[in-house]
Amino acid sequence: MYGRVPYKAGILNATNDPTSGPNTPHYELIFGVGLLQCSSVPASGSFVSINAVVITSKSVGSVALTSPSMWTDPLITLNYMDSEYETYVMSQAIKEALRIAASPPLAPYLYGIWGPLENANTTELLMEYIKGYVISNWHAAGTAAIGKRGTTEGVVNPDLTVKGVTNLRIVDSSVFPFLISAHTQAGVYAIAERASDLIKAAHQ
Repeated sequence: MYGRVPYKAGILNATNDPTSGPNTPHYELIFGVGLLQCSSVPASGSFVSINAVVITSKSVGSVALTSPSMWTDPLITLNYMDSEYETYVMSQAIKEALRIAASPPLAPYLYGIWGPLENANTTELLMEYIKGYVISNWHAAGTAAIGKRGTTEGVVNPDLTVKGVTNLRIVDSSVFPFLISAHTQAGVYAIAERASDLIKAAHQ
């Protein structure tokens, strides 16, 4: 399920909201049976997970080359939760997940919280929990972003051709200049459809 958070002075308002409009989500809650994305799993017990996901991020990470060799790993700086906006949205998403878990239809079947979140019972502890345990939700994007043609901005041109290289296009979520207010897969479909038109036009 998707959700929006209320505007809060100094953190989020109509002018600095990174979503695409007032009816688009700030976060998603993903429900699953079992423990999702956990580094350690208890030896026994039955579990339900509610993953809180910030949909549109304002933090910007980086990918830098460390060697001319293609076999050398790049230097990746994830920079998760680098803005007050993201920690605020994540905190509100977690609170909504806890509210749902405590609702009458679910409460009789859920006996408590497992893991460090159980002790994050103040705003300060919740913020520490968020910054200490946040991870990717699998869909990396924006590492080869679209930029203006004829500039050093970005990695690919608006027609998805790689700058400084011939006969090469990138057609995946790495070309996103920013995250969309939806699953990244939806944007990939749009990029792929556009790329097919561009490639066909280039070979007519």
